[in-house]
Amino acid sequence: MQGILKSGGLFILFLLLSVRLFATHNRAGEITYRHLNDLTYEFTITTYTDPASLADRDELTILWGDGIEEILSRNTIAALTPEIQKNEYIGQHTFSGVGTYVISMVDPNRVENILNIDG
Repeated sequence: MQGILKSGGLFILFLLLSVRLFATHNRAGEITYRHLNDLTYEFTITTYTDPASLADRDELTILWGDGIEEILSRNTIAALTPEIQKNEYIGQHTFSGVGTYVISMVDPNRVENILNIDG
């Protein structure tokens, strides 16, 4: 019985430690754009991450809203505090025609329970 309790206790301890070890922190982010010409735009994804976490990545995937996605490399890094780093990823895209496009980036490392945009 004691061996089972020790094993169970170690298993629970391992689970608690693994949650802390694999925690990631993408604190905030935004997508901005600039019209270049005709149907060509430049988009900047800005993220604010913990530089010691898995959320700090050299590349991000942007979905252009027209069925095309692209991997963007990080262009700039700026340390704001020891725990917060500003990252920028910049890409250009030419759309095939006039329309409504939803530009997005899915991030699995967002801090939970942040609800700052209705809907």
